[in-house]
Amino acid sequence: MRFSDSKFLLSPYRVLHQETVYLYQRADILDFTEAPEATKESRGVRYGSLHNTAPFSFDLVYLQLKMPQPLLILSEASKTVHVSHWGFVSVDEFFALENIGA
Repeated sequence: MRFSDSKFLLSPYRVLHQETVYLYQRADILDFTEAPEATKESRGVRYGSLHNTAPFSFDLVYLQLKMPQPLLILSEASKTVHVSHWGFVSVDEFFALENIGA
């Protein structure tokens, strides 16, 4: 599984000090975004200490995790497109998903 997020808190204000920590239940982190302030811990990755972050700062980071079991099961998917003689277009989509990971 690949997880993406910003290492900064999305804030309309200047943030003086912050640390962003991503914890996982096991030590199965395969890869993550390297940065000078990034450190890998036993069950996660820590970005910080970050100082004087400007408002609305964004820096995309990712973690690649080993997931031995599937999380989503898609058992049915259908799409119906109806085009009428008068130019009206209707699109219906149906998905039957089960989240067994949460």
